Amino acid sequence: MSGEKKFDLLTYYEIIDRPKVALTFLGLMVAATSLIGGVLYFKGYSSPGLILLGFSAITILLIIFNLKGQVRTSIAGLLWLFPGVFTILMIEGEGLHDPGMIGFGLYVIVAALLMGKRFLPAAWAISAAMMVFIYLAENLELFAWTESRHYTSSPVDLIIVLVILTVGTAVFWIVMDIIEETISKLVWSENQIKEAYDLTLEGWSRALEMRDKETQGHSRRVTNLTLKIGKRMGFTQDELFHIRRGALLHDIGKMAISDNILHKPGSLDEEEWEIVRQHPGYAYEMLKDIEFLIPALEIPLYHHERWDGNGYPNGLTADEIPLSARIFTVVDNWDALHSNRPYRTAWKQADVIDYFKQESGKKFDPEIINLFLSLLEADYTMC
Repeated sequence: MSGEKKFDLLTYYEIIDRPKVALTFLGLMVAATSLIGGVLYFKGYSSPGLILLGFSAITILLIIFNLKGQVRTSIAGLLWLFPGVFTILMIEGEGLHDPGMIGFGLYVIVAALLMGKRFLPAAWAISAAMMVFIYLAENLELFAWTESRHYTSSPVDLIIVLVILTVGTAVFWIVMDIIEETISKLVWSENQIKEAYDLTLEGWSRALEMRDKETQGHSRRVTNLTLKIGKRMGFTQDELFHIRRGALLHDIGKMAISDNILHKPGSLDEEEWEIVRQHPGYAYEMLKDIEFLIPALEIPLYHHERWDGNGYPNGLTADEIPLSARIFTVVDNWDALHSNRPYRTAWKQADVIDYFKQESGKKFDPEIINLFLSLLEADYTMC
């Protein structure tokens, strides 16, 4: 697999955006366990119940962080709270003899699934440290609530649970190696497919430009500039991914328009303009059944809508027009007016800027015009 990047399970989770549900479920389990234990074992301000209630409150905060997309913060917090909750419960329960000790094995598995096999040694060390702590708490009576016990764990008990933990961790290391290798291959294959898709889209775009040589390079230029502005406006990487595809294919509907109209040296008559205005609809019909392109349809379909509602094909107004299409409309017009066309020569930059100011609030979104012109003033090379 040449070109394959080093696998990172956390990065994979952030790409697929699926751990939110799993982490929320895990967080609710830890919160519920802490809450129930806190209520049952509450015996005063220094009791294990108070500690567990505190853990429950922190876990709820981590769940909120997770739902807001802060996956790494949630994982890190839960991986520290998880063994803490089990440790308190075991000290309050039967210590190393408590059946709940299996929770430390569960912790090692969960930690590896969330962080990858590279975290297994740390998960083992944390679990082993908690087991030693439980042993010391029992034998040295570190807490007031353990003083009345009639039994203690022996060193042999501690060795047994540590051996079981070590063997289980070693076995799961092998399992995680297989899991990560499988996911890595799947991710690599998916990326190869995406790359093939994008190369196909670029081929379609170049085919249109070869047919209409006057606009050669137009799709590439408007795509790059739209992405630059999109980043400035806070679009996510996933959103930019679909914007790129939509920008590349924005004029694909012109494939259905006659060369006699596209290459006409003079102005188009009303009947010819009516045919040209159908190209966003043609683009939609061409692409709507291609599942992976559905999120990219906004720009091909709506990039000729106007802020004042006098655009086509649907006559949308203002915020009814998707933001990506509003951005692209500005960029598309900027590049088009700077280029020679069969029916006119390229405009001077000062004339284009004056035109943008005149059409702000009419053809273009005023906010995007202001941002575009400010970016142009700050960095001409950007545009």
